[in-house]
Amino acid sequence: MSRKYKFKNPEGLYLVTFAVEGWTDVFTRNETSMAMIVSSELYNFWNASSIRS
Repeated sequence: MSRKYKFKNPEGLYLVTFAVEGWTDVFTRNETSMAMIVSSELYNFWNASSIRS
């Protein structure tokens, strides 16, 4: 993992990306599949909120 990038502004908005190894595991484990669903729902909620304002 890179340690090159630092978050210097605690109030700033940052895009964080990551890679997942073993995609099959993501969709076969209940915990990880639920995390993907919840993450997607949160994204949809925030996206819809920003469109309304």
